[in-house]
Amino acid sequence: MKIGLLFGTFDPIHLGHIQIGQSLLDAKLVEKIWFIITPLNPFKKGKKISSIKDRFAMVSIAVKKQKKFIISDIELNLELPSYTSNTLRYIKQKYPKDDFVVIMGSDSYLSISKWQDSQYILDNFEIYVYQRPGQTVKLSSNIIHIPGKQMDISSSYIRNNLSLSRGLLDSEVLEYINKNALYH
Repeated sequence: MKIGLLFGTFDPIHLGHIQIGQSLLDAKLVEKIWFIITPLNPFKKGKKISSIKDRFAMVSIAVKKQKKFIISDIELNLELPSYTSNTLRYIKQKYPKDDFVVIMGSDSYLSISKWQDSQYILDNFEIYVYQRPGQTVKLSSNIIHIPGKQMDISSSYIRNNLSLSRGLLDSEVLEYINKNALYH
């Protein structure tokens, strides 16, 4: 089975994340999408991040309507900080019969050289890149653009502009955020 791996802090998960996954399913590029919640992104050390419980709850809410979207807690059981290369090695070993691709935005791809053991990722996985407005990623044999309309959404924008975020979040995720006073 071909599975797309969408790693993220998901603080919060937004409709852009959902659209990316749905675009890949619609184009039949993957059969399932795993949303892998990163407990501690090495590039976000020292930054305020919502609890893993809240982020897991928001992702659960956002993906529940699409049976081919799977929420994964795989990184919760691995050594911190969460390095994508370590997680990918673990996944390949645990699920040897499946074919995995890594999904990321062009902003992440353009900075991949700063990631721990990025060459392992580039050498062993297809990378499906979501083009962000104003960023260009050169295609190669293992770099594939994700089809679909570009959405200029970021979780940081939503956290900083929650009152303007209607339409950028699943309504139940927004309700969860307000009920739990996240980002206020």
